[in-house]
Amino acid sequence: MDTMKCPKCGQAADGWKCAIYGAVSTAHDDRHVHESSDRYCMPRCGPCGQAVVQCTCA
Repeated sequence: MDTMKCPKCGQAADGWKCAIYGAVSTAHDDRHVHESSDRYCMPRCGPCGQAVVQCTCA
């Protein structure tokens, strides 16, 4: 199985994070969505700890 990577910086992802509320999880919750937003439960960038859409590494 391939390691999940942050699409912005290419580093390994570390779990999952909600880009709106900041909640962190070890498992993906596909029911965690926000109406009219693409910022939901998504991979968390390992180095900076942000949801991948908010990665500050690159």
